[in-house]
Amino acid sequence: MTETYLREAQAILGTAQDGLFGADDLAALKELAARVAPESAPTTQPTGTKSLALRALEWSLAECERWGGTPVSKGRIADYFTAIQRDGRVTNWFRDEVSRGEHLSHCAAAFGFAEMQVLRPGEALPPHRAGAGEIERDAQTGLRPGEKWVDATSVRTGHAPPPAPGSAAVYDRPGGMHVERVEWAGKDGYRGVGANEQGGRWVRDANVKLYTLPTLRGFVVPA
Repeated sequence: MTETYLREAQAILGTAQDGLFGADDLAALKELAARVAPESAPTTQPTGTKSLALRALEWSLAECERWGGTPVSKGRIADYFTAIQRDGRVTNWFRDEVSRGEHLSHCAAAFGFAEMQVLRPGEALPPHRAGAGEIERDAQTGLRPGEKWVDATSVRTGHAPPPAPGSAAVYDRPGGMHVERVEWAGKDGYRGVGANEQGGRWVRDANVKLYTLPTLRGFVVPA
């Protein structure tokens, strides 16, 4: 490393710009790496051991590539509502309503459909719901295997860790509630991907949604 480059690096690190790499420079470099690594390092697992939530996240990102630039077709929305569970039984009433021309809010149906698409033989499938509120209640009452509910206040105050990738984020919006999957989370907020956003499209967040958002209700996270 030339002396000029080293002085520039020392300016970034906030150490003495003497052009000589010393113990103080090394300590500052280690401190910087420790601060940056937890929120920049991707969460990865071997393909064969990825959880249902992570596989559903990958499926959702692929679906977002398909439907990110245009509203989801009614035929595809009808697919999302296949085999919805309600009142202790499985029904295709919602799917038939979409097929007849009703445009139902489909964020929760798409959330559950993603899990159905990546389910492995013998793996427990969470209830496939039509509403975000139902997903929240399922987590609160133990109906989502291996998952639990954590309210936004607990995450915001540091009493609970940031939600893991693949977790569900639930929040209020005009006319009801919304659910999406967490793609990334840090100490201040998260980015997600979800259906039925911005005119009926899939949207992958470009900016961080802060835990301080008053509409944020909480997360469905690994237990």
